[in-house]
Amino acid sequence: MSKAEVVFLETWGRRPLLQQVNYSDLVPPDDFSAKKKWRFDFQVPNTKLLIEIQGSGYGHGGSSSSHTNDIAKYRSAVMAGYTILFLNAAETLNRPDLAVEYVEDALEAHGYGRN
Repeated sequence: MSKAEVVFLETWGRRPLLQQVNYSDLVPPDDFSAKKKWRFDFQVPNTKLLIEIQGSGYGHGGSSSSHTNDIAKYRSAVMAGYTILFLNAAETLNRPDLAVEYVEDALEAHGYGRN
């Protein structure tokens, strides 16, 4: 797990809406990894919201085949009805509350309202 992912999870439990979801429940969804060995960073349980932290240090170095693979992964998720929320690793490290607020906003936009 990258440092940005750890900071994101540490910040998760301090938000009122997100306290309803234990951050330990935020796990990479299996739908994609089983078929194509694709991995998203997190999925909010009982939703179709995927969270992808970009620039977290496990990247592929920008090769065109890896980029093509990423696009296929994103397209597959969207075609399966998922929403992908992209977060920037540097911003997540420097402003974790803002990164988690984006998740709250995305949940609210999908009908999961704030407390």
